Amino acid sequence: MKASVLDQSPVTEHGSPAESLSNTIDLAKLCDRTGYTRYWLAEHHGSRPFASPAPEIMTTRVASATERIIVGPGGVLLSHYHPLKVAEQFHVLEALFPGRIHLGIGRAPGANGGGSRALRPDIDQAGPNGFQVRLTELQALMGQAEFPADHPYRQLHIMPTVDRTPPIWLLGTSPTSAKLAGALGLRYIFGHFGSPGHTRTAINSYHEHFRPNEHVPAPQAAVGVGVYCADTTEQAHHVFSTQLLFRHRMNRNQLDPIPAPETALPLLADIPEDGDTTPNPARSDYEWPRYFVGDPDQVSRALTDMTGELGVDEIVVLSTIYDHAARLRSYELLAKALGLGT
Repeated sequence: MKASVLDQSPVTEHGSPAESLSNTIDLAKLCDRTGYTRYWLAEHHGSRPFASPAPEIMTTRVASATERIIVGPGGVLLSHYHPLKVAEQFHVLEALFPGRIHLGIGRAPGANGGGSRALRPDIDQAGPNGFQVRLTELQALMGQAEFPADHPYRQLHIMPTVDRTPPIWLLGTSPTSAKLAGALGLRYIFGHFGSPGHTRTAINSYHEHFRPNEHVPAPQAAVGVGVYCADTTEQAHHVFSTQLLFRHRMNRNQLDPIPAPETALPLLADIPEDGDTTPNPARSDYEWPRYFVGDPDQVSRALTDMTGELGVDEIVVLSTIYDHAARLRSYELLAKALGLGT
């Protein structure tokens, strides 16, 4: 199994956004050394818990700080941007880091309504197919599809010229996004941590609707998973406590920075664990729990079982952990348990 990383550059209650961005570089270096395949950088706007609204800039910084790992945005929120500008940015990145850049595309707004309209004032007039139109235009501008003969962008020349353009992945949390990725012949990442009730349906839909092409001759899918790994089960649940409280608050539209365990644990004592937040498969409301929490053996076995059931060979790991050292340790332990880089 391959494993990649999704880094949201989380901001902690006692930290700063600048520190979060520095931690991203630190984590990327560790993941580069320990055998992770791809390093995805999230895009969020006006969100206090997450530090980076500009994953294309962070892609440049992370690629510069690492040697081997593939780097890219996870993902560019294409509804806000013109496909030409995105294509130009990623031609530049490919020229600077040949073969090491991938392009993740997201459908979500990544901002509240006011933020979305500030980024793109006409977003309310985009229409139901606006995202798909932009995505197919981006494919063509990246040389991974053809414009119709009468399309006004057909004669555009994208600079700088490159030998190959970064592979495009569509990111999503619904069977709708999976169907679109398959129909357009794109690679696909399903965010199980965001929508665990639709994981099997989405992956099946992607395979069912996949149309092979010269750039992606066979379906290529990965599953995004929330992982909280530590040397012992007790330690894993300790670091997981911050995510439990964060999600409880998020479900109530309270977007605060990531709390410390010392903040979370007393408050969680008064909040009943439910089937949505439990790491225990026996208590989960879903086929697989939203989060995978435990020691390296427990977590790696659960993830291997899940990917085997789904028929995918790659996970994308998201670990929102308050303590930076514990976060590094979680990724390090998982890499060793999965045999990455061996």
